[in-house]
Amino acid sequence: MVTQLTPKDLQAVPEVGAVVACHGWGSLIRDLTTFPGRNENLAGITTCGMEIFVKKIDGRDVASRFHRALSFKRLDCVEMPVPSPECIARDEKAHVLVYEFLSDASSGSDLARDGAFTKVTFL
Repeated sequence: MVTQLTPKDLQAVPEVGAVVACHGWGSLIRDLTTFPGRNENLAGITTCGMEIFVKKIDGRDVASRFHRALSFKRLDCVEMPVPSPECIARDEKAHVLVYEFLSDASSGSDLARDGAFTKVTFL
């Protein structure tokens, strides 16, 4: 079960719309769906039909957390692969990361809540 929160007004996160427009994906069709987490986690559909997942990093140590999120894939290739969506866009100034939306995926927080993480999960 994926936890979803209430819709978020697009006007409350103009930097997300700016990243979408900058990459030629049109604009977001309607308000975004929010997901729990320490960052602002949002999903939506663009006028080009792309389903996207957006992570807007905020709070303390924003710059270092933004770069750590980007370096995840590099570490993933060196150590052991962890299935994850591709980061398809980013805005370093606004601390926004855009990923392909995976409709059948479960978040780490949902998996932890459901007791689905085991030592075998990471082998």
